[in-house]
Amino acid sequence: MTLPESIDPLLWFTTKKYGEERRFYFWTINPQTFIGRMYAFDPNKNQSFAVSKFEIASMSNESQYFVSGFLTGNEPPPPKCEDGRLAEDDPGMIRWRRAVKLFSSTGAWKDGRVCEKCGGEILPSTPPGFVCEVCLGISD
Repeated sequence: MTLPESIDPLLWFTTKKYGEERRFYFWTINPQTFIGRMYAFDPNKNQSFAVSKFEIASMSNESQYFVSGFLTGNEPPPPKCEDGRLAEDDPGMIRWRRAVKLFSSTGAWKDGRVCEKCGGEILPSTPPGFVCEVCLGISD
């Protein structure tokens, strides 16, 4: 297997959808799709695609550091009010902190997501196909 010059063979991962076939991160390109999406290469199809962390089944140690750094640099900014940043105890800030914490483990971020079970609002960092904390029975 020959990889393009811009791909580091140590930055491999497998996906839940395609099993053990290795894919590789393009560390020099941002796909400019959704927040948290990473550009990757499939050597079997000789094509690139975008991937989120929640789609990853396994990855090299080097990839774990790459993904962690990538997602840290992609964290959406905190919400603001007309006068600037919201107060730390504002419900919007509390919700944003919860969403950013989840973002580091999912790599997903899309505003306006709703629970597929009850239709209630869920955190923007909840991957597609997940339900809200109330429906899961884990809400405060």
